[in-house]
Amino acid sequence: MPLTPADVHNVAFKKPPIGKRGYDE
Repeated sequence: MPLTPADVHNVAFKKPPIGKRGYDE
């Protein structure tokens, strides 16, 4: 299941998993 730029954008601005925080915090 490849990630599209839209998916990456959504993940970055929604709730990133623990360990990937830093986009919205």
